Amino acid sequence: MKAKIFSILPFLFGLFFFSACGHLMNKSSAVFISDQEPFNQQIQIPPNVRILEIHHDGGNVTVKGWDKPFLLIEGIKRVSAANAEEARLLLDSAQIIYYERAPNRLALEYKGISARKKNAPSEAIDYTINAPQSLIVEMTTRNGVISVSNLLTDVFIDHKTGDVKVEAVEGRVRIQSQDGQAIAVRTKKSVELDCRDANIKLDAIGGDVSIKHWNGQLVAAGIGGNVEIAGDRSSIDLQKVKGRLKIDNRDGDVVCTDFYEGIDINVKKGLLKLEPKIPVPRDYYCTVVDGELILRVLDSSEMLLEVEAENGRIHSDYPMPISAENNISFARGAINGGHRNVRLKVKNGAVSIQKAIVPPAAISEPAAKAPAQAPSTAVPAPLTPGGLVPAKVAP
Repeated sequence: MKAKIFSILPFLFGLFFFSACGHLMNKSSAVFISDQEPFNQQIQIPPNVRILEIHHDGGNVTVKGWDKPFLLIEGIKRVSAANAEEARLLLDSAQIIYYERAPNRLALEYKGISARKKNAPSEAIDYTINAPQSLIVEMTTRNGVISVSNLLTDVFIDHKTGDVKVEAVEGRVRIQSQDGQAIAVRTKKSVELDCRDANIKLDAIGGDVSIKHWNGQLVAAGIGGNVEIAGDRSSIDLQKVKGRLKIDNRDGDVVCTDFYEGIDINVKKGLLKLEPKIPVPRDYYCTVVDGELILRVLDSSEMLLEVEAENGRIHSDYPMPISAENNISFARGAINGGHRNVRLKVKNGAVSIQKAIVPPAAISEPAAKAPAQAPSTAVPAPLTPGGLVPAKVAP
């Protein structure tokens, strides 16, 4: 009898196992239906309102400035549910409510009943707000694509996940993002960014730029003010910066071209490549640890060069004495009489000072023009550039 009981136990266990797996699979792969519904609403703005607050938890939001004194909201409600009745309940519950906040704010807030869990019913709202151009916009958003354009005032965005695009804005822009993916900004005033896990693109910024950036690419061109960047695992490419550069970056390359002011840059584990647009205009201070430093400047630059390489090498197209003591190489020299301090330091890497090659047809910027001088008939003395000198190893 015991033998018969033991012989059917594996069969019963297998039946129970496959039944349980089937139940779990059916539960986890529940089929949901999707539905959507367009909506629109018009909101009259009280005369005292100066700030528009937007709170949105799920969906894409577009803000466009216009010259009318009211808000026009147009959008789509999107839901996912187990059946048509539940979908209708979600559609009816998803809405944009508004209320006034003292002393001068009008708030828009997303309301819904979805649990927002995996394999659960959900709803979202994608909408466009046409708002007066004179309103300051403050946004607190969670998931979705955010776009703001055509405003005369400031824009402040606190966003969690999704792309953010701000353009044709004449005020300040401040963006904080935890997982921005792609951040793009164009404004006539200053920009302040605090972004993680995002690729950033700045273009035609009229004022100063201040950035905290973790993990991603940062490309900026046409900056009218100063630039200050604190980066970690950030790849930085800056072009046409009018103001001073101050950068501290870890685990990533930094390339700066066509800039016009002084610099203070520290790079750890990466390449630092610098090519100013004009002869060195202000002091340069650069430090690279575990990487390479390349400075390419016009040969008319008036520099007082001080270069140090610890466990590294120095190369210079400009003639100056290079020496070594133990594991440190030194190079010091006054170029064209010396006027601006250029201090370069590398640890565990190489530093190279090169002469910029200017195309014959290149048109100089107004700031780079110099008084016309009569051509010299004197034959210049041959220059012997400093070679690539390795540091001596301590005995």
